[in-house]
Parts: sequence; C-alpha cells; structure tokens
Amino acid sequence: MPDSPTALDLSRTVRVQIAPGQPVARGGPNSFAASVATSLIGAYFEITLHSCGAPDPETGFVDNIYEMDRVVREVLAPRIAEAMLPPGTTPTQLLIDCLPDLQDQLESRLSRIDWTLSPSLHLSLETDDMT
Repeated sequence: MPDSPTALDLSRTVRVQIAPGQPVARGGPNSFAASVATSLIGAYFEITLHSCGAPDPETGFVDNIYEMDRVVREVLAPRIAEAMLPPGTTPTQLLIDCLPDLQDQLESRLSRIDWTLSPSLHLSLETDDMT
C-alpha cells in the first residue's frame, strides 16, 4: 500500500535462466531477451519485484527498471544458482536471506517478491513477512 497519496506501486518481472556452476548472464539491459541465457541444461525463473515509493519527477519511475533487472541478476540470480547446488536451501529462505541486499540497492521500499519456480509452483512473499 502506498505510504502517501503521491506514492505509486511498481512491479518489474525479470526472467533468468540459470545453469548451476555457470556464470549468470549479465550483459545489457533485459539480458534474458538480449543474449542467450545458457546453452546448457538449466532452470528458467521469473522473479517479479514490487516496490512502492514516490515517482522520480524526471522519469516518472518509482525505481529505474534497468536497476531492478540489474539487482535481480547481480544479487538474487547468483544466490539462486548457489542454492541449486548441494546441499541447497528452500526458496522461501533464499528470498528472506537476499532481502536486505535487494532492498539496499533499490531506492524505493520493496513491498513484495513473486517468484515463478515452474509453471505449477509460484511463491509470493510480502516483505513484511520476511523480516
């Protein structure tokens, strides 16, 4: 819920394909569409960040969508790749562990994270639930 009448909610879905033990593609904005994610066997994920805050007067964005893409690729995706290797961790715990690093790199308040792990498995956590 926005904190003030001028606050807006923004969501950005970032798509990543991860091959455990291989570097995560980071090239260019929206690098999933701009470059081959992996030629190896990997896992495809959709991660949606929801943030809330006042829009930038110049751009109208709550957060720059390229920054949201970068944060997912540089903070969350490598930790997902690491968690895919034994002994692994639960998706919920991984999001809880990554929340401070994600929030530190976004200007607005991160309010929710949605993670599509497969067509039949979707995880959604309000950030208030993760503190």
